[in-house]
Amino acid sequence: MILGIETSSKNCSLALWQGSQLLGSLDQVSEDFLHAEILHQEIEKLLKSSGVEFSDLSSVVVGSGPGSYTGLRIGVSAAKGFAMALNIPLFAVSGLQMMLSQNTSEFQGRVLVVMDARRNEVYGAWRNSDGSSTAAEAIIVDDAFVSTFLSNPLMVIGENATKLKSLLPEGTQFVDTLPSVRVVCQEGLSLGEPVDLAYFEPVYVKPFIPTVAKK
Repeated sequence: MILGIETSSKNCSLALWQGSQLLGSLDQVSEDFLHAEILHQEIEKLLKSSGVEFSDLSSVVVGSGPGSYTGLRIGVSAAKGFAMALNIPLFAVSGLQMMLSQNTSEFQGRVLVVMDARRNEVYGAWRNSDGSSTAAEAIIVDDAFVSTFLSNPLMVIGENATKLKSLLPEGTQFVDTLPSVRVVCQEGLSLGEPVDLAYFEPVYVKPFIPTVAKK
């Protein structure tokens, strides 16, 4: 049994598989990022509804980011806790890769997958026309960024993809979506090697900058 956890965005996403068979899943979007309040109780509900005990789990898959700093810490901490307590392997899959596996297979051109990084930035990664892809990076959305692909067929997929609409050339395709861990086994994404539980950290891309609450 494989438990999947993805909390890098406003979507708290869970999935449970037996091999490649999806036994159950949850995708719950919250504008207030309520992952800490609902994550563990929803995991318990998911396992119970599938007739699965925690001791039945053979591995855990977690979304590695980039995305919300707090959301990532919550999901990764939970995933590490289960893996350590049960002595099972932990695998990490990028939330950008999860989104990239959706709605893009028939598109002939470059695909930019994005997550909102606030201000005028996005976290982004490319899938090029030849099928190769780039690592996640922080992209400043300005005229220089836009000018690099004005003549190329382009699809933009991800969180708030349409926020780029006014900047990109006519004919660009937009798909607004959030990472869902459900696609990991559905789309046959590679899990690679298990991560080292002692040293694994999410991919933040940018350093965390705390803010002071307004009184």
